[in-house]
Amino acid sequence: MDNAAKERINAIIKSHFEESYESARNLEDEEEEHRWDYYYDYGYHVPEDEDWMYSYDYDVSYKVKYNENNLLSILVYDYMYTGGVHGMSTVTSYNFDLIKGVELQLSDVAKTSTARGKIKKYAITDLKNRAARGEMIFPEYLDEITIDNERPFYFTGSGIAIKFFEYEVAPYAAGMPEVKVPNKIFR
Repeated sequence: MDNAAKERINAIIKSHFEESYESARNLEDEEEEHRWDYYYDYGYHVPEDEDWMYSYDYDVSYKVKYNENNLLSILVYDYMYTGGVHGMSTVTSYNFDLIKGVELQLSDVAKTSTARGKIKKYAITDLKNRAARGEMIFPEYLDEITIDNERPFYFTGSGIAIKFFEYEVAPYAAGMPEVKVPNKIFR
C-alpha cells in the first residue's frame, strides 16, 4: 500500500473518531445542563440515589475484523448512555481496498440489486432458522430489513458478514446480530 492510500484510509478513520469525540463533548455539556435543570426545578442537586440517571457516558471502540487479500474491514462501535435501563450502541463499518486506498460500499461488493436481494433473502432465512432454534430474534420484523450501502458489513475469508443494529431484528440482550453470507450467494 502506498503512502497516499494510507493517508486516505487514515483520514476516513480519523474523521469518525473526531466526530465521536465531539459527540462525547456534547454529551458532557448535555449532562451538566440536565443536572442544572434538576437543581432549578427542585432547589437542590441531584441526590445520590438518582445520580445514575444523570451520569451520562460515551465510549468509542473498534475491531479490525479482516485484513487479508488487500482488503481491510474495521468496525467502529459508538456507545452512549443518557440514563435509563441501558445505553445504546451503534456500529459503523469501514471496508477498504488497500491497493487503491478507497473505501468500499456494499454495492462495490454485491454490485447489482439482484445480488443484494440474494443477500437479504439469505439473511432472512438464516435469522428465521435461528429464531426457530430458540435464539432471540424478532421474525416478524425480518421482511423490513434493508440491504444497501447503509448496512454495516465486513469481509470474511469466504464472503461478508452483515451486521444488524440493536433492536432491529432482536431484543437488546441479543446485541447486534450478524449473518455471514458466503460469496457464492451474491457473486
